[in-house]
Amino acid sequence: MQMNRMPAEWEEHRATWIAWPYLESDYPGKVDAVRWAYCEFIRHVSQNERIELLCLDEETEHDARDRLSRQEIRGDIVFHRAQYNRAWLRDSGPIGIVGDSPTWLSFLFTGWGALPEVELDRTVPEFFSATTKVPLQKGLKGGKQPVLEGGMLDVSGDGLILVTEECLLSEDQQRNAGFSKADYEEIFRSQFGCSSTIWLPNGVSGDDTHGHIDNVARFVDSRTVVVASAEKSDSEQYERLQQNVDVLQSFRTPQGEKLTVVEIPFPTPRFCDGVRWPAGYANFYFANGLCLVPTWNDERDRHVLGLLAELMPGRKVVGINCTDWILGGGTLHCSTQQEPCWG
Repeated sequence: MQMNRMPAEWEEHRATWIAWPYLESDYPGKVDAVRWAYCEFIRHVSQNERIELLCLDEETEHDARDRLSRQEIRGDIVFHRAQYNRAWLRDSGPIGIVGDSPTWLSFLFTGWGALPEVELDRTVPEFFSATTKVPLQKGLKGGKQPVLEGGMLDVSGDGLILVTEECLLSEDQQRNAGFSKADYEEIFRSQFGCSSTIWLPNGVSGDDTHGHIDNVARFVDSRTVVVASAEKSDSEQYERLQQNVDVLQSFRTPQGEKLTVVEIPFPTPRFCDGVRWPAGYANFYFANGLCLVPTWNDERDRHVLGLLAELMPGRKVVGINCTDWILGGGTLHCSTQQEPCWG
């Protein structure tokens, strides 16, 4: 009997799901540039695995097809008409669970505890299920569907899960009032197959999700974690991120194993109208044979790409310029949801 579990992102995918961005208000003055960046992302991924591309309507699909055609991007791309408010499928989409009972697992989505327009986003899990013919199951705790977003968590694939206290336990942008660490850990054990939770204290400055892990720390193999760090001169980030590094370095698995902890720097801070954006490198995305990494026209880009390439032998590491994409509040990982090989 094979226990049901959430696979690690670097395990084999059947497809990558992504939604064509259409809301001008999400990328002020930049939605056109962001669509071209999407094309570059699709160019690379579609050569290695299928892209399942959601388009809101005929106009949106025509725009996507036209841009991809003009760049001669002809990989494995399937177009779908579907309803969604925003293109952040990491959080509105369901999570693939493999094992004896392959399922899409969905939780309640409330717009990061901050946005009211989520009615169409809540239909996305059903669309995934109907399209793939894989059953959809609601994640439940005490008979109710709690709020959980895919960007809140990162897994090793063999029992470890990374989250932040800031996101799951803070009263700011509160998702599940009254939930304790034990409540979340029960969900992670029973529904994700994760027996050990690594609680990092903090998210990154400027993150409007208030602490999603996919801007902070990520597994690159089952016992290696890359974690965002900052120089002391960046006082807004340094102290909070150093606390995360300390927790990771002191963590031991139930078998007494240490993690290999690798720090990756932040690029020069990015601001728009006085607001700091969560521009960093940890929001990378694993596709089959690839790791796609947000880059920033920054002197640190080359160092981080080289560092990640050393940690991922046999996997091609590709930078995608996200200097416009970040105006929506996230980048590559936030925009995608992997579909596992169901086995």
